[in-house]
Formats: sequence, structure tokens, C-alpha cells
Amino acid sequence: NIRGQHYTLPASPDQTLLDALRAASPDLAALYEQLGTECMACIRIDDGLVPPPTERERRALDVGLLDCGVRLAAETFPRGDMTITVPL
Repeated sequence: NIRGQHYTLPASPDQTLLDALRAASPDLAALYEQLGTECMACIRIDDGLVPPPTERERRALDVGLLDCGVRLAAETFPRGDMTITVPL
């Protein structure tokens, strides 16, 4: 079970967090993708810089989740290495 686990991902600004997850661990990415889409495919940013939420993220996630660092992995482009949690 990957939910509630912390992961450190090497990432670059030209790839989404989901792309970084796929590159770092294809097996982990496959498990993550089984969680589904939209809010089921959220990650929480524990450490690292990301741009402001996209319009799609603002529509899919409430302000409370965004304020807690929850983002959509397929929409978020990190600005460097990240530590993330797959929410419960």
C-alpha cells in the first residue's frame, strides 16, 4: 500500500510529478495510477517548490486541500527535487 508513504523524487521543471514518479519507480507509478484520477490521484507536497495551482487543480481541489499542499500529480510541474506523500 503506497498511501501515507513519503517519497523523495528527483524532478525537473519540464516534467510533471507523475512523470517524475514514473521515471523514479515504474512499479510505484503503476500502483499510484491504480488509485484513479482527480482527487484520487493527489499527492501532498512535503518539501520542494512548485508553481501556483493550475485552473484544473483549483476546480478539482478545495482551498483547504490546496493550502495543505495537496496537488494533482499530473498537473504539477516541480521546480526541483521533491518529497511527497500519497494521501490516505
